[in-house]
Amino acid sequence: MVVDTVGEFLKPVFCYNLLPSPKVGRGAGGEGYKSITSSLKVLYMAIRADERVKDVYFTEETISVDLMDGRTITVPLVWYPKLLNATSEQRVKWEVCGGGYGIHWEEIDEDLSTEGMLRGAPAPRKAAQ
Repeated sequence: MVVDTVGEFLKPVFCYNLLPSPKVGRGAGGEGYKSITSSLKVLYMAIRADERVKDVYFTEETISVDLMDGRTITVPLVWYPKLLNATSEQRVKWEVCGGGYGIHWEEIDEDLSTEGMLRGAPAPRKAAQ
């Protein structure tokens, strides 16, 4: 039985062997089979992070991105001037891009990646002219 582990970092996964194992040899006790009880193994597996975009939403001062693995990234809107200066209507017109790891706003020509947001990377500033 494998248990869904989304949202948890460590989860036991139980593997049951419900049929007798092959013969383990002839010892002092004669032919022997591994018991079903001794075949029960508890394994632990670490869940992999899934940094794909699930949802995007805004407050007056922040952008938040829900990830598929249950985490939420929240960063200041001042990091992204195009989004800061966009209207509410423009902000909600986002689409997932980059294989699920990016967010694109066509109308304001802005792209963000979950990798950059997790690193805490604001939008690059334009050089003074």
